[in-house]
Amino acid sequence: FNESGQRSGGLIVFQPPTEQPGIDERLHQREAELAASERRLREMAEAIDQVFWSRNADNQIDFINSAYERVWGRSRASLYEDPGSFLEAIHPEDYERVKETLHAVWSQPGRARTLQYRIIRPDGAVRWIEDRQYALPTQDERKARAVGTALDITEHMETRRGLEEANQAKTEFLNAVNHDLRTPLNAIIGFTELLSKSELDEIQQRYLALCRSGAHRMLELVETLSDLARLNTGGACLRPRPTPLHSFLDEHREHLAVQAAEKGIAFHWQVDETLPERACIDATRFSQVLLNLTQNAIKFTDEGSVQVKLRREGGHQFRLTVVDTGPGIDRADQARIFQPFERGGTPSTRRPGSGLGLSICQRLGRLMGGELTVTSKAGQGSAFHATVELPPASEPSCSCEPTEADDPAETTMAASGLEILIAEDEPVNALLMQTLLERAGARVTVVEDGQWAIATWQHLCPDLMFMDASMPRLDGIQALEAIRRIEQEEGRQRTPIVLVTAHDAETDHPRIQQADADTRVQKPLSERPLMQILQSLASG
Repeated sequence: FNESGQRSGGLIVFQPPTEQPGIDERLHQREAELAASERRLREMAEAIDQVFWSRNADNQIDFINSAYERVWGRSRASLYEDPGSFLEAIHPEDYERVKETLHAVWSQPGRARTLQYRIIRPDGAVRWIEDRQYALPTQDERKARAVGTALDITEHMETRRGLEEANQAKTEFLNAVNHDLRTPLNAIIGFTELLSKSELDEIQQRYLALCRSGAHRMLELVETLSDLARLNTGGACLRPRPTPLHSFLDEHREHLAVQAAEKGIAFHWQVDETLPERACIDATRFSQVLLNLTQNAIKFTDEGSVQVKLRREGGHQFRLTVVDTGPGIDRADQARIFQPFERGGTPSTRRPGSGLGLSICQRLGRLMGGELTVTSKAGQGSAFHATVELPPASEPSCSCEPTEADDPAETTMAASGLEILIAEDEPVNALLMQTLLERAGARVTVVEDGQWAIATWQHLCPDLMFMDASMPRLDGIQALEAIRRIEQEEGRQRTPIVLVTAHDAETDHPRIQQADADTRVQKPLSERPLMQILQSLASG
């Protein structure tokens, strides 16, 4: 009908209202979605290698994935039934620590705690676990829940233990090499020192001085591997002492010039005139850098020249530059040559060597406050640069340890009338010490092992004793401990005992560091430290 009331054409269709899902159907749909989401989460949890778990405030397990069965070797059903069975699997040595951590998790919700511990599987196998867990923050303690993951790290721990054992074996090997090589060097250095005090003509004295210098340099080379180990672990330190710098450099120049002449190449040496006469430096470390860089240059240069420059850069800082006309180093090798055991070049062009020198020099350069760098082009030679601090020994800020005088110490009668007992199993070293001490006026008795040392000490009652740390049957530390025990039990007066070791203070074994000796001396021994010990005894 239109507005006037007349009927008009057209079709009227009545559409029934769209049916809306009921509440029950909507709930069912939501439950299905939640179930699907939970199923996906469970599938993910079951697929990962880590153990994933959740527990409530009553320590009941809400959920744990199947990785638990693979790692712990126990069923999930048993854990759901008895949550305490988790702790039963903990290694007895780790049990209390794990139990304390589980309780502590609840005290700070939201803070993750990570711990490593061992478990014992039913088959007796021991596995290492890294556990990370935390409690979820909540206002309602009844809804408190802790979640976490646990990863089997047994292979990682075994690898780490293997590395630690290998490192320990390396350390023991280096210590053994250090000791065994220091023993003959001790004799060479000691007896050449004694020989230098005899009547020799000028040429003989010069040859002897070169022998002594070479022996000292060989001693420095013995320590190269030990240095690398110490530098890698951050255990190395500088020991600056007042050093006659000009004579120190002249001696190095002479040796290096001889090596260059043997190869038929020119050798140039330029030292800044403002160089201090005496500098407060670690001469051993500086020598390592200077010799390694220059000897490398000589080794790799077959024709042309090698030039050594030492120029002041400002203040007490000097720049050491070693330039050669050798084959040069391509860009790819320039980064590699500072890595341990890397020598650069191809197998056909590599020269003999361990590949350790430049790595050690670079780390020593950093230790001395500078940096070792190289500029080179293949076929155009190389230039190595190192910066070093050479402060004058007269500087008030130079906190150097006292050192030997420039001239050898004159033998005194510092030990006149003293009864001295030496325990040393190496006959040559024992003879050297005996000779030096008898020259100083002492009466000397020598024994070759710790048992004889104790027995002789008991009836001889010496004024002073030198005890080698490493001896057969009973080593020096064991003998020292026995003597201190007897002194205490029998109320004897304490005997001054000097522990003699082939290792320096940086590599001494903890047993040596903790030994109840009055002082320690390092091989190779020379007359001066022995006389200083005797003078200290006399003044004390």
